[in-house]
Amino acid sequence: MKQAKKQAKKRTRHHEYDDLNASPSAPSPIPAAQETATHLEEHDESQQKCPRLEAEPKSPTIQADEQVLKRVYTKPQGASAFMDAFRPKFGDILHAMLATESLPTISEHCSCGMTDALRLCHCNDCSFFEPCCASCFIKRHQGMPYHWVEFWNGTFFERKDISEIGHVITYGHDPYGGHCPYAKPLEFTIVNLNGVHKTKVGFCACFGKTQERFDHLIKAGIFPATVSAPQIGFTFTLLKDFHLHTLTSKKSPYDYLMAIRQKTSNAFVEDVPNPYSQFLRVQRIWRALTLIKNSGQAHNVDRFFPLRRPGNVMVVCFACPEPGFNIPDEQWNSLDDDLKFLNTLFIMKDGHFGLQRLAKTSMDDPDDVSLLEGAGLFPPDKEYNEYVRNVVAYSEEKTTCSKFNALEMQNKMKFKGAIITGVLAVECMRHIIFLSMVDLQVGERYANADFCLAYFLKRFLFFQWMERAKYFLRIVETYDVACQYYVHLKKRFKSNFPDLADVIDIIRLLVPKKHLDGHKDDCKYGFSLNYEEGVGCSHGEGIEESWAESKQSGGSTHQMNHGHRHDTLNDFHNYWNWNKLRRLGQSLFDGLQKAYKKRESMIDHFIGLCIVRGEENVKKWETEKTEAWFKDREWHSVYRLKQSKLPSQTAIFQALEGAEKAQEATNEAFSSLAVEILSWRKTQLRSLPQFKALLSTIDPNVNAEDDILFLPSDIDRSSHESLGIVSLTSMEFRLREGQANDAVTSLCNVILYSMVLHDAKTAHARGVYQNTRALKFINAVKGKKTTWIARYREARARLLALTNSDPKTLDDFPELTDEDTYAKNANSARNIGDGAKTDSWIWTFGRLKGLSQAEQDDFVFETKKVQWFRARADMMRWVEELELLEEEFRRLIRRLEKMASIWESLASMSTAALKYPPTSSSGTTLSGYSAYASRKAAMYHKMAEKERQRFKDAGGQWPAENESLSEHVRKRRPALAVNWTEVDKDLENEELEEVELDT
Repeated sequence: MKQAKKQAKKRTRHHEYDDLNASPSAPSPIPAAQETATHLEEHDESQQKCPRLEAEPKSPTIQADEQVLKRVYTKPQGASAFMDAFRPKFGDILHAMLATESLPTISEHCSCGMTDALRLCHCNDCSFFEPCCASCFIKRHQGMPYHWVEFWNGTFFERKDISEIGHVITYGHDPYGGHCPYAKPLEFTIVNLNGVHKTKVGFCACFGKTQERFDHLIKAGIFPATVSAPQIGFTFTLLKDFHLHTLTSKKSPYDYLMAIRQKTSNAFVEDVPNPYSQFLRVQRIWRALTLIKNSGQAHNVDRFFPLRRPGNVMVVCFACPEPGFNIPDEQWNSLDDDLKFLNTLFIMKDGHFGLQRLAKTSMDDPDDVSLLEGAGLFPPDKEYNEYVRNVVAYSEEKTTCSKFNALEMQNKMKFKGAIITGVLAVECMRHIIFLSMVDLQVGERYANADFCLAYFLKRFLFFQWMERAKYFLRIVETYDVACQYYVHLKKRFKSNFPDLADVIDIIRLLVPKKHLDGHKDDCKYGFSLNYEEGVGCSHGEGIEESWAESKQSGGSTHQMNHGHRHDTLNDFHNYWNWNKLRRLGQSLFDGLQKAYKKRESMIDHFIGLCIVRGEENVKKWETEKTEAWFKDREWHSVYRLKQSKLPSQTAIFQALEGAEKAQEATNEAFSSLAVEILSWRKTQLRSLPQFKALLSTIDPNVNAEDDILFLPSDIDRSSHESLGIVSLTSMEFRLREGQANDAVTSLCNVILYSMVLHDAKTAHARGVYQNTRALKFINAVKGKKTTWIARYREARARLLALTNSDPKTLDDFPELTDEDTYAKNANSARNIGDGAKTDSWIWTFGRLKGLSQAEQDDFVFETKKVQWFRARADMMRWVEELELLEEEFRRLIRRLEKMASIWESLASMSTAALKYPPTSSSGTTLSGYSAYASRKAAMYHKMAEKERQRFKDAGGQWPAENESLSEHVRKRRPALAVNWTEVDKDLENEELEEVELDT
């Protein structure tokens, strides 16, 4: 595309220069003329008497170039079309913008009728506000005291606080902002969405009112900067707005508060109070309290989660298995052994160095701890710091995986000046939800990873967790360096987490698919998700997606105190979890749609491959174990091609030379071909005298190899019956069929040879000489590949001529495209994306034609065996993926319904059940608690109904009454094995058809 664009630009420039050099009388094809012609064409018929300007016809080259440029640069209905529609309206919009600077009724008498009451006050914060006098403005804004007064000074509007026209904001007198006659006006700063207000407030001093300022302010929706004698407050509306802004855009408190101050005075910001330090403290508390409220901890929700760590404020994964919530208790023991992967817990682990904490020379508070210590992602400081001192400080790990060394290849310079070098997290692998997190001290160490894993396991199964841990028959975990990390994992857990050591036995450690490309080939068979049973199409790379979002918060958190940083990161990552949960149903829906299609294509390809390989081989292979085993310091697997079976370059070239010599023997016969054709003509004329007219049309000067033999495929199908060659047609058809079969078989072998040669060149060829010699072999194979492709296409063309068929309906002999010559490389480890692809039809070609593979040599046989095992693995991963997605969808719906039920229960609670009771019980009411719980229950009900309908639309189903999950899954799973009896019948029927055709 880049080259086409460059050439098109160049030719277009030359074309414009030619136009400039042309004579003045020549019609100009410049864009202005084209535009004029276009406008004239758009006029109605009454206007078409005017002469049109016709552009000079363009050459095909220029037209092609313009198409290229148009395709590169333009989009239909892009921003330019949008802007063009608005350009004529610029004047109208500017007029409306400037009209607000003065109003028609300004300085007129106010409608209140009071003497000397002029309309001098206006409010831009209100909609449809009519200018009025100061007294009327105060009356209208008793419930909106934070609106700015736009006061007319005779020339323009001047911004003032409402206190400057005589109003004192009163708190605590009544719920509606009524004035207290005993309140003493005080100077107070209130920060609201529309700016920073230096105003006057009063606190009710009526007899019997003993509440403190703090209580009055929070009841009025003002968060005071201090508990005692506050002088600065922030409206709840402002704090909610900042919270959403910082969660969505990672905006820092400094930038947000600067924008609020500039709303007050964009020209004289230095004159506006700067409560930045107070805002930092207040917004931190607001974050923590919001997490407490949203999680249900304010309602003491822990009593409904007996198996979870008390005080948890984080959103958990609703689709991962959790006993007693989203899976019926009877399901754990009812699943068949081969379906127990449906209850597997999938997690992934990774470190990230974008969330550092720098050493601070001043303003660092060593006693600052998280407001939610132990309730968020991070462990309690005391517990983790002791572990760091006793274990992490003495942890030294080395890795022998030379191609991927996460421990030793880290750039130590990026840790300069950092006391926390990053974080390490455990996430749900399939739904990318944060589960636990720890700080890193000096890079990423196994000891940090161990604690993060242990903290998650303890937290997820807090009470009686060892008794419940076994319900996970398997936990699958991915980690970048799992190949080395797993070696002494149980030993480390026995030493540091003895109560958890037994759980390590059920953990299967693997490497994420993309990271696996950076490992040695040996790791690609022992730690691959592609070959692990029961993992579906999980890739383990989702944690990288979450780090991309988390890194945006690194700039605003790296200078924070320890506790403040933890609170902020908990909040950011909880927001990530919530968004993942909110979109989880759509994600599962999309995954199901894809899985249904992929499963069918994978099954069809595998069944075809089984038939081609033959019943004897398939039944033998089915008895082999697919689990990798470690022996002689390397991993062995049925998915790995044995090196002893790989032919050398010389052997491959000799095999090709043998085929080439056979071809050369045929070429030597060309010299006598003319004589043979003359003999053939005589025999043809004796056997088919009706060909005399056809033979008379032969050009005697044509080369022998280009001569027409007048086989049935050379003659129009409609003439076969009149010429009496119908029986010959079926004979040629069978010969051409064999020619096509031979061509495809040879093409497959050449492709396999090509893979070996390419891998050998990459692994061993160094320097010009070796690379040139390797290319000699590769080019020879390419030539053979081209030959067999051409031979198949010729045979297919002849078959089409013999049957007079539509090329699209010749199912037994599909069209061979260049893309069809692709195959997954069985000689090397898998490439990224192989699991979503199937080999082309040539590898299952002729599956009902009875083509034998018995004559294949050891290399071809071993390669096809590995190919078969990999095809079965690909098929099973997609079968598992679909079944996992359906079960995850069911778990999501159950969990949403369970949460709706829990919040309904929380709507009716007593004061004694409050986890954070108010310090003053006077006037305490739980109506707000009840209303909030009811709203949350309605939200979860709506989400459950929506996801239930989405699951139905995706084609998902629920087990019938009294039907186990195993029975349900097996009923919906298509046949995954070949029905050899049916295959034999098909072959017999085909043979009978051929006999009848011969007869």
